[in-house]
Amino acid sequence: MKKILNVLVLFVAIASMATMTSCKKDNAAQIVGKWQFEKATVSVSVDDPELQATIDEYVNWMEMELNEENGNLTIEFKSDKTCIATSEGLSETGTWSIDGNKLTMEGETMTIKELTNKKLILEQAESFAEDGVEGNVNISLEFKRI
Repeated sequence: MKKILNVLVLFVAIASMATMTSCKKDNAAQIVGKWQFEKATVSVSVDDPELQATIDEYVNWMEMELNEENGNLTIEFKSDKTCIATSEGLSETGTWSIDGNKLTMEGETMTIKELTNKKLILEQAESFAEDGVEGNVNISLEFKRI
């Protein structure tokens, strides 16, 4: 049970970082504008088959929660390298930068998987080892330009 709790705590921490929040010079210019959150996709894989089943149930629930909680999230990337994240009437201002295919916002880096005039997909992958359990967490966040 301790293994499950440790893995879930790690997952929640990574998911939380991703929701508060890659690319040539063209991407830096292309990302400028306002983006509306569309959906989050989360996967966690571990090397313990029995633990994996429990984690899958939790991940499905967490993914639904992330999508529900962030339904009103918008991020505006400004050309002066500042950004404004707004959700439920609350706004946070920060900074952003792009290096290659990596987007960094307030110290949190994600990979730009896709960036077009209408669509932005950000991904984050983390490996972990806790109490003898090894695994990976993958988070994908999709946005549309508004």
